[in-house]
Amino acid sequence: MFSVSLISGSPGASPRFGRFLASLSGLVLLFLALWGALAAGTLYEHPRFPVVGQVRLDGLPASGARVALHRLSADRTEPRAIAWGEVAADGRFELKMLGLAAGAPAGNYAVTVVYEPAVIRGEDYIAGPHVLAPELADPLATPLQIEVLPQANDLGMLALVTPRAPAAPRFALTNVAPPTALQGAR
Repeated sequence: MFSVSLISGSPGASPRFGRFLASLSGLVLLFLALWGALAAGTLYEHPRFPVVGQVRLDGLPASGARVALHRLSADRTEPRAIAWGEVAADGRFELKMLGLAAGAPAGNYAVTVVYEPAVIRGEDYIAGPHVLAPELADPLATPLQIEVLPQANDLGMLALVTPRAPAAPRFALTNVAPPTALQGAR
């Protein structure tokens, strides 16, 4: 245990060392308070079960996409994100609660997938627009639903395709005579 005089700068104690000890004790107290809050909160009230899977977009890993589970109320009006994760370079993801505890409690969930590939703006990379169907980002509209069972859960592969607008013609013919008029001109 350090005495107050050592921290406050007694002869032989460096002021820098005293500030370091004060900062360290503050960090320890902050960690203990955070750990206590998490342990007492909803994070540890229910057992969690691993949830893993893969996301591919147009056959390729959707690296950087975010997958989330939303617990739905009986009337589907209050979705809450319970667990989420980011898709790795190989297309795999593992869902976690609060980014810390692996898995999710057993139950029925809506699954959302948000994919905003980075774009270059000036010299920076920023999140681009969501490139998937808009309903995949909305927990009330998503068609993806799962049940997390009280065991390890593998969602398999979510094979998604980029929604495409109808192709516009590359050229248009105008002032073309009907086929019968062309036949008579011969």
